[in-house]
Amino acid sequence: MSKQLNILITGATSGFGRQTAEKLANDGHQVFATARGIHGKNADAAKSLEQWANERKLSLKVVELDVSDDQSVNQAISSILNDAGYLDVVVNNAGIVGHGPIEAYSMDQTQAMFNTNVFGPLRVNQAVLPSMRKRKSGLIIQITSAGGRVYLPFHGIYNSTKWAVESIAEGLNYELASHGIDSVIIEPGAFNTEIMGKFAAADNTEIDEEYAEFNKHKEKMFGAMMGAITADDAPGPVWIADAVKILIDIPAGERPIRTVVGNVATAGVRELNEAQVVAQEEHLTSLGLESWNKN
Repeated sequence: MSKQLNILITGATSGFGRQTAEKLANDGHQVFATARGIHGKNADAAKSLEQWANERKLSLKVVELDVSDDQSVNQAISSILNDAGYLDVVVNNAGIVGHGPIEAYSMDQTQAMFNTNVFGPLRVNQAVLPSMRKRKSGLIIQITSAGGRVYLPFHGIYNSTKWAVESIAEGLNYELASHGIDSVIIEPGAFNTEIMGKFAAADNTEIDEEYAEFNKHKEKMFGAMMGAITADDAPGPVWIADAVKILIDIPAGERPIRTVVGNVATAGVRELNEAQVVAQEEHLTSLGLESWNKN
């Protein structure tokens, strides 16, 4: 590692976030591992991560940050910037998952998922970007999903949040290039992490029950997926941490927009991304923007 970087990670007390926090702290970086409820529902996980870092004398600080709340985001980012002076890297990892027929989602449940998965990273980015633009340096990594590129059956609302944040992250890739900032995306397939036990069913159980045939296929898919991700040779969440490290180590301006990680539920995504590069280049050329191509 050439120098210590200041890195913020959301949703850092479990799954991809924790693995990434540990790897980057082990690499000698200053990590701000953020999560909501670090003095409440996630207190044990936060304490465990802090103890892990203290035992190894690593630079890792757990910070309260709820991506779904404006005040929480602004307070956390302000505190971190006051502490560190600046941030080099932001990893937008926090998210929630749900499954069930789109019709069975209440507006409250739909809005809550968008508030965390889409508006959450928007809040974080808008709080961090002024300082990054001032320094003309920075990297924003968005953890999305293979379900942000191809339809993941039985997850229609969740898919829509990931498709939305893919568009935002790619838009930032263009908009921030002249400011020396990279915006890139990691698209995980299916992994066996804590989030697999936190899938929220659609609110309207009466409507859900009317999709009996649909739900038969859902259980079949989940059974096959769980078998694949719990096999001895299944990918682990450290694969995401490794992908984050690789992107950080690539020189600015040379990072790929999209990186697919995993071998479960990723069929065709890499090929789709390659085809999108060509389609995007043709689209920009048709608009007289061929020199703006970032793929």
